[in-house]
Amino acid sequence: MDKLVTSFTPVYNCEKYIKRSMKSIINQTYSNLEIIWVDDASTDSTWKILCNLFNEIRDERIILTRLNRNVGRYRADNFALSIASGDYICINDADDFSVPDRIEKSLDFLIEEDADIVGGRIGVLDEEGRVLEGKELKKRRHYYWAFQPPFNVNAWLTDNPYKHVLFHTTMFLSRRVFDKLGGFDNTRIGGDTEFIGRATFCFKIRNSSEVYTLKTLRPDSLTESPLTGITSPARRKYKLFRNSQQKKRLEHLKEFGYVPNDLLYKERSTSGTSITQIMTI
Repeated sequence: MDKLVTSFTPVYNCEKYIKRSMKSIINQTYSNLEIIWVDDASTDSTWKILCNLFNEIRDERIILTRLNRNVGRYRADNFALSIASGDYICINDADDFSVPDRIEKSLDFLIEEDADIVGGRIGVLDEEGRVLEGKELKKRRHYYWAFQPPFNVNAWLTDNPYKHVLFHTTMFLSRRVFDKLGGFDNTRIGGDTEFIGRATFCFKIRNSSEVYTLKTLRPDSLTESPLTGITSPARRKYKLFRNSQQKKRLEHLKEFGYVPNDLLYKERSTSGTSITQIMTI
């Protein structure tokens, strides 16, 4: 029997994109799925749209939850992990679109490469859903999303230990990775890069040349907003902290030949987080 894959998506104020994003997971060619949607206390009509879609589809694979307060992307990820039961985990963004065979291809690639974590390429969409290419794409501030990430992530991070190298919204990984590393850091920005930084010390990580996700560039996203974007003061501050932690791991590895668990494991913090509503069939 096919292994169970948990696909989870944290959602916050994505009323314009959420239906398209969710249907892209529901209609995957790989069907043995547990689909978790975590609404992170949205203030627009996102929750209403999710409920309507849930009632319309009536798919027993879906678990729909709403948190009592907004906790941020990575705490919402950790919450989803706390209720996930899959052998493998597929991570999605609420404003992105997964290609129809993304999960099937990700699992095949992970097995073929004998890897623990895999990612892939990203296509880039504007806010209206048009695919951006060529000069039109290069006009956008974060057009680097469309680049081919390095195949051998472990080798690349050996030479570039503080860099971003695997796109979060394409991440597919074995459940045992979270058993070893715990969860994402208790932060609102940059937690995916920090997670891969820890993972590279004990897991095999590879990037496919396949496009797994179509990413929407929107001005109020975590990577685009002036408050949380790539060049924001908040992200620069967290980057300094993240790099200092990675430096400790590298120094310990160099001196002792291994990285201790207390520098790798992080509790999946969900403190102060509770469900105000959960819907399952």
